[in-house]
Amino acid sequence: MSVGRVVWITGLPGVGKTSIGAALLGRLRQSGIQTVQLDGDEMRRVLWPDAGYDEATRRELASAYARLAVSVARQDTIVIVTAVALFAEVRGWLAAHAPAYLEVLVQCPEAQRVGRVPTMGRRGPEVGRELPAELPLRPDLVIDNRGGPESIAAHARQIAACLHERQTV
Repeated sequence: MSVGRVVWITGLPGVGKTSIGAALLGRLRQSGIQTVQLDGDEMRRVLWPDAGYDEATRRELASAYARLAVSVARQDTIVIVTAVALFAEVRGWLAAHAPAYLEVLVQCPEAQRVGRVPTMGRRGPEVGRELPAELPLRPDLVIDNRGGPESIAAHARQIAACLHERQTV
């Protein structure tokens, strides 16, 4: 049975997507499951370092992340994508093209989230403030990430359990 799947972990900047994705990556790899993490900030830095931060460019990059994730997932790999990429059109494309798709929305209290954003460095208009955010209407899983290493590990366990329930892991 193919285990190829795209786990799309999304949410506003500063909610902990990358940390949760990294914890999930470690957990799945410990179980011997072929898994990769594609982080939006890292892909932008490595593949498109001169890309802008306007809405059109963000949509283009989100589509590229989705296409790359599906390509890798088709090689019997679980692909964890951690990116803001809050575009309904991209998520719809993933649902139609990924071998299997799990959509995870990460949230946290606004004061906590805003407190985290400045440490990431200002890189253009912020989604959810200056640019619109198309939050998922029916994600497979919603995570309330209030922080801390224990909660990050618990969130990774929660996503892994959801994958297992769907009999892909």
